[in-house]
Amino acid sequence: MKPVVLVTGILDTKGAELRYISEQIRESGCDTLIMELSLGREVGEPWIDIPLGKVLEVIGKTPEDIYKKSRNDAGELVSQAGILVAKKLQLEGRINVIISYCGSMGSAITSAVMRELPYGFPKLLLSTSLHNYENYVQFKDMMVMYPLSECGFNVISKKIMSTAAGAIAGAAKMNAGFSNEIDTNKLVPVTMQGVTTPCGQRAYNIVNSWPGYESMIIHCTGAGGLSIEAMAREKAFAGLLDLNIAELGNNKLGGKSNSGPGRLVQAAANGIPQVIGTGSLDFVTFGGGDHDVPQKYMDEVARKIEGRVYSRHNVNVSIISTTVEECRELARELAEKISCASAPTAVLIPLRGSSGYEMESPDIRKGWAGPGAAPCWLPYDGHPHWSKRSVNFMEELCADLPGDNGNIKVFACDMHINDPEYADTAAEMIRRMIDGDGDPYELDSAKISEVF
Repeated sequence: MKPVVLVTGILDTKGAELRYISEQIRESGCDTLIMELSLGREVGEPWIDIPLGKVLEVIGKTPEDIYKKSRNDAGELVSQAGILVAKKLQLEGRINVIISYCGSMGSAITSAVMRELPYGFPKLLLSTSLHNYENYVQFKDMMVMYPLSECGFNVISKKIMSTAAGAIAGAAKMNAGFSNEIDTNKLVPVTMQGVTTPCGQRAYNIVNSWPGYESMIIHCTGAGGLSIEAMAREKAFAGLLDLNIAELGNNKLGGKSNSGPGRLVQAAANGIPQVIGTGSLDFVTFGGGDHDVPQKYMDEVARKIEGRVYSRHNVNVSIISTTVEECRELARELAEKISCASAPTAVLIPLRGSSGYEMESPDIRKGWAGPGAAPCWLPYDGHPHWSKRSVNFMEELCADLPGDNGNIKVFACDMHINDPEYADTAAEMIRRMIDGDGDPYELDSAKISEVF
């Protein structure tokens, strides 16, 4: 049986192009299903497998209904219907991939459809509106190709369309070899950034060493956090090692690695066991130069506000460290977000620093080569080897968590986040939470103590 490609778009403006792509796909050894998502008129040609009227039936509408709407409102209705039809086809195993050729409106409609299809299901969007690329992709594994030409046929556009057809046909053949049902019973993602790489990679390797388990590392730079929340909403993993919360601070302070206010919500809301770390609590990211940082933060750097420093990470990224009060605010926010947790949830706070930028002294194995202390290091008055941010975060978190939810535990860890024992502890906790193998909080370490 040949793999099937769902070909879709606004056929009253891109019909000829999408029909050509379909022909090229079939020449590459796949079948196609053509779904119409037009707005201006129903094309109604026999080569269209799922005409607009049939698509709109699933939401109780007709083409005439959408013709009376504004273009924006019509687009939203067609998106809703297209999502339902495409998801049904995917769940029934009738399609293996999806492709579209679009301008601005078509990209908005078909990317919405693609984002609702599962991770790992190949999606290729040919879009002439690359300025909206991030809006189209958001948090999904979508391929985007620039077709150069808005419409029409010539020696260049035919070659581009044929290349896209060959690419998606190849993806269809590969995807057809995978089951439509993905077993996620032992999948445990790990979140990290570059400055918590030793922690993330060690946890990842530990999880992958357990029989039957799999892991994946999610880079917390905005899209990563959106992906984690989307996967948690779909219950696409068994447990979560959410060891880097960079996006929480970036949302609060307007940083670049921002996934919005929904970060750290879905695992708790959907009963997924999780171990939360405070990776990258100590800073937020902006563009590569000091002119890319909001002036108010640069002014605080100049005034030597406690805890506020500026540092260049690379040519594209600079960092501003968080203040102690901002860390307390983030703790209050985290407490609110996980207070509903119905599955085991642990927060592990590394008192000796939350990233390679928050270290008392150089240690290249942990991410800081020196000289001297890392730029974000701010010692706690009562214990000079501890981070003042971590201690205050811990105190505020324990004060704000609900006392009547026994699923939530907080642990003080007398170690740096990139110490091997930190990752070892987090990984063992999540394994016990998922397997129900003994008390997940029974620890044999003098460096770790339960504080809530």
